Amino acid sequence: MLPPSVSEVRTNGSAVILAYIDTILQLDLGNTFGALFIGVVLAAVVFGLTSVQASIYLQAHRSPGITFFRLVVIWLWIFDALHLASSIHCIYYYLVTNHANFGMLMEIVWSLKLQVVINVSCVSCAL
Repeated sequence: MLPPSVSEVRTNGSAVILAYIDTILQLDLGNTFGALFIGVVLAAVVFGLTSVQASIYLQAHRSPGITFFRLVVIWLWIFDALHLASSIHCIYYYLVTNHANFGMLMEIVWSLKLQVVINVSCVSCAL
């Protein structure tokens, strides 16, 4: 099945359709998708390191009540976990679910929008 933009172009003639298909076939996203995948793998490794660091901090600073710093460590770990989960969903959506579906590259998946919210929230908390 052709994407909607191709079916709209069909009225202009088959030469335009062939030019559109030729443009899609020449599209090489290997480097872009590879960089995204490597970025998510590295983010998962760093998340593992921060999880160990947060666990060590929370065990070393046991206190009867919850302190401000313990709350900050827990809050930042939750933000990091949400960021990694949304990154993995975003990459899975584009690389696995919509593999070779170039029309879906024009749409922004909900997890990418969530990442922006998480990043802005985390940065504004740090300020």
